[in-house]
Amino acid sequence: MDEVKAATLEVADDVKLVKTVKKLIKEHHQGLADASIALLWALDRSETQWGAMKVASEELWWLSKYDLVLQVNLTLWSGLSDPGCIGLVDHLLSQVERKTGGKTEQSTSRGTRLLYQSDSPSLAIHPQVLARNPQFVRELSQLEDLRRALEEPDQFLLDFAAREAAEAEGDGDKEDLEAATG
Repeated sequence: MDEVKAATLEVADDVKLVKTVKKLIKEHHQGLADASIALLWALDRSETQWGAMKVASEELWWLSKYDLVLQVNLTLWSGLSDPGCIGLVDHLLSQVERKTGGKTEQSTSRGTRLLYQSDSPSLAIHPQVLARNPQFVRELSQLEDLRRALEEPDQFLLDFAAREAAEAEGDGDKEDLEAATG
Protein backbone atom coordinates (compact mmCIF):
# COMPACT_ATOMS: atom_id res chain seq x y z
CA MET A 1 0.00 0.00 0.00
CA ASP A 2 1.26 3.49 -0.85
CA GLU A 3 2.08 5.90 1.95
CA VAL A 4 -0.21 8.85 2.46
CA LYS A 5 1.54 12.22 2.46
CA ALA A 6 0.88 14.32 5.55
CA ALA A 7 -0.68 17.74 5.07
CA THR A 8 1.71 20.68 5.25
CA LEU A 9 -0.97 23.36 5.74
CA GLU A 10 -4.13 23.60 7.83
CA VAL A 11 -6.74 26.29 8.34
CA ALA A 12 -5.76 28.41 11.36
CA ASP A 13 -8.97 29.25 13.16
CA ASP A 14 -7.15 30.02 16.40
CA VAL A 15 -8.84 32.88 18.31
CA LYS A 16 -5.50 34.28 19.53
CA LEU A 17 -4.11 34.41 15.99
CA VAL A 18 -7.25 36.03 14.58
CA LYS A 19 -7.28 38.69 17.33
CA THR A 20 -3.56 39.35 16.88
CA VAL A 21 -3.94 39.86 13.13
CA LYS A 22 -6.91 42.21 13.57
CA LYS A 23 -5.17 44.23 16.29
CA LEU A 24 -1.95 44.64 14.31
CA ILE A 25 -3.78 45.65 11.15
CA LYS A 26 -5.73 48.29 13.08
CA GLU A 27 -2.63 49.64 14.88
CA HIS A 28 0.22 49.29 12.37
CA HIS A 29 -0.85 47.86 9.01
CA GLN A 30 -3.85 50.01 8.05
CA GLY A 31 -3.13 49.43 4.34
CA LEU A 32 -4.32 45.84 4.86
CA ALA A 33 -7.62 46.84 6.51
CA ASP A 34 -9.70 46.06 3.42
CA ALA A 35 -7.86 42.82 2.60
CA SER A 36 -9.42 39.42 2.96
CA ILE A 37 -6.72 37.24 4.54
CA ALA A 38 -6.64 33.44 4.65
CA LEU A 39 -4.95 32.23 7.85
CA LEU A 40 -3.09 28.94 7.63
CA TRP A 41 -0.85 26.94 9.95
CA ALA A 42 2.35 25.67 8.36
CA LEU A 43 2.73 22.20 9.87
CA ASP A 44 5.85 20.22 10.78
CA ARG A 45 8.34 22.96 9.94
CA SER A 46 11.57 23.76 11.71
CA GLU A 47 11.56 26.87 13.87
CA THR A 48 13.84 28.59 11.36
CA GLN A 49 10.91 28.75 8.91
CA TRP A 50 8.73 31.42 10.48
CA GLY A 51 5.95 31.44 7.93
CA ALA A 52 5.01 33.54 4.93
CA MET A 53 2.72 36.32 3.79
CA LYS A 54 1.75 36.01 0.15
CA VAL A 55 -0.34 37.96 -2.29
CA ALA A 56 -3.02 35.64 -3.64
CA SER A 57 -2.91 34.97 -7.34
CA GLU A 58 -5.82 36.02 -9.50
CA GLU A 59 -6.88 32.37 -9.74
CA LEU A 60 -6.89 31.94 -5.96
CA TRP A 61 -8.84 35.18 -5.57
CA TRP A 62 -11.53 33.89 -7.94
CA LEU A 63 -11.73 30.57 -6.11
CA SER A 64 -11.62 31.89 -2.55
CA LYS A 65 -12.00 35.70 -2.58
CA TYR A 66 -8.85 35.94 -0.43
CA ASP A 67 -6.50 38.79 -1.30
CA LEU A 68 -3.66 37.55 0.91
CA VAL A 69 -2.50 34.28 2.46
CA LEU A 70 -0.81 34.32 5.88
CA GLN A 71 1.01 31.12 6.83
CA VAL A 72 2.30 30.86 10.41
CA ASN A 73 4.64 28.09 11.56
CA LEU A 74 2.55 26.27 14.17
CA THR A 75 5.59 24.78 15.93
CA LEU A 76 7.20 28.20 16.32
CA TRP A 77 3.90 29.89 17.30
CA SER A 78 3.33 27.30 20.03
CA GLY A 79 6.74 27.96 21.55
CA LEU A 80 6.57 31.76 21.66
CA SER A 81 5.28 33.98 24.45
CA ASP A 82 2.38 36.34 23.69
CA PRO A 83 4.77 39.23 22.84
CA GLY A 84 6.77 36.83 20.65
CA CYS A 85 3.61 35.79 18.78
CA ILE A 86 2.69 39.43 18.23
CA GLY A 87 6.17 40.12 16.84
CA LEU A 88 5.97 37.14 14.50
CA VAL A 89 2.61 38.21 13.06
CA ASP A 90 3.75 41.86 12.88
CA HIS A 91 6.78 40.74 10.87
CA LEU A 92 4.71 38.60 8.49
CA LEU A 93 2.09 41.32 7.94
CA SER A 94 4.86 43.81 7.12
CA GLN A 95 5.82 41.74 4.08
CA VAL A 96 2.91 43.01 1.95
CA GLU A 97 1.21 46.34 1.37
CA ARG A 98 -1.47 47.89 -0.82
CA LYS A 99 -0.10 48.50 -4.28
CA THR A 100 0.70 52.19 -4.66
CA GLY A 101 2.17 52.62 -8.14
CA GLY A 102 0.59 51.78 -11.47
CA LYS A 103 -2.70 49.94 -11.37
CA THR A 104 -3.88 49.57 -7.77
CA GLU A 105 -7.20 47.84 -8.52
CA GLN A 106 -8.47 45.21 -10.90
CA SER A 107 -11.89 45.45 -12.49
CA THR A 108 -13.78 42.13 -12.54
CA SER A 109 -17.30 41.03 -13.40
CA ARG A 110 -17.93 40.75 -9.65
CA GLY A 111 -16.62 44.16 -8.73
CA THR A 112 -13.25 45.72 -8.00
CA ARG A 113 -10.39 43.70 -6.58
CA LEU A 114 -7.77 45.62 -4.58
CA LEU A 115 -4.19 44.80 -5.51
CA TYR A 116 -1.32 44.19 -3.09
CA GLN A 117 2.44 43.83 -3.50
CA SER A 118 5.33 42.31 -1.62
CA ASP A 119 7.36 44.69 0.50
CA SER A 120 10.87 43.42 1.19
CA PRO A 121 13.06 45.56 3.46
CA SER A 122 16.82 45.41 2.98
CA LEU A 123 17.38 43.59 6.30
CA ALA A 124 14.42 41.22 5.73
CA ILE A 125 12.78 42.60 8.88
CA HIS A 126 11.39 46.12 8.98
CA PRO A 127 13.13 48.31 11.58
CA GLN A 128 9.70 49.41 12.88
CA VAL A 129 8.76 45.79 13.54
CA LEU A 130 12.01 45.28 15.46
CA ALA A 131 11.46 48.43 17.51
CA ARG A 132 7.87 47.45 18.40
CA ASN A 133 8.72 43.86 19.31
CA PRO A 134 11.92 43.46 21.38
CA GLN A 135 10.64 40.24 22.98
CA PHE A 136 10.25 38.69 19.50
CA VAL A 137 13.92 39.42 18.83
CA ARG A 138 14.96 37.90 22.19
CA GLU A 139 13.00 34.69 21.62
CA LEU A 140 14.35 33.75 18.19
CA SER A 141 17.81 32.22 18.18
CA GLN A 142 18.27 33.18 14.52
CA LEU A 143 18.25 36.82 15.61
CA GLU A 144 20.97 36.48 18.26
CA ASP A 145 23.48 38.74 16.44
CA LEU A 146 20.77 41.33 15.87
CA ARG A 147 19.77 41.22 19.54
CA ARG A 148 23.39 41.74 20.55
CA ALA A 149 23.68 44.69 18.15
CA LEU A 150 20.59 46.31 19.66
CA GLU A 151 21.72 45.79 23.25
CA GLU A 152 25.45 46.50 22.79
CA PRO A 153 25.82 48.61 19.63
CA ASP A 154 29.35 49.80 20.40
CA GLN A 155 30.70 46.31 20.92
CA PHE A 156 28.89 45.00 17.87
CA LEU A 157 30.33 47.75 15.68
CA LEU A 158 33.86 47.06 16.96
CA ASP A 159 33.51 43.37 16.13
CA PHE A 160 32.09 44.19 12.72
CA ALA A 161 34.90 46.61 11.90
CA ALA A 162 37.51 44.07 12.99
CA ARG A 163 36.00 41.40 10.77
CA GLU A 164 35.98 43.80 7.80
CA ALA A 165 39.63 44.68 8.37
CA ALA A 166 40.63 41.03 8.54
CA GLU A 167 38.71 40.22 5.37
CA ALA A 168 40.30 43.15 3.55
CA GLU A 169 43.77 41.77 4.30
CA GLY A 170 42.82 38.36 2.99
CA ASP A 171 42.38 35.43 5.28
CA GLY A 172 44.55 37.17 7.90
CA ASP A 173 45.92 35.70 11.07
CA LYS A 174 43.62 34.76 13.89
CA GLU A 175 45.95 36.60 16.26
CA ASP A 176 45.52 39.87 14.30
CA LEU A 177 41.76 39.57 14.53
CA GLU A 178 41.89 38.86 18.26
CA ALA A 179 44.24 41.81 18.80
CA ALA A 180 41.94 44.14 16.87
CA THR A 181 38.87 43.12 18.89
CA GLY A 182 40.60 43.20 22.24
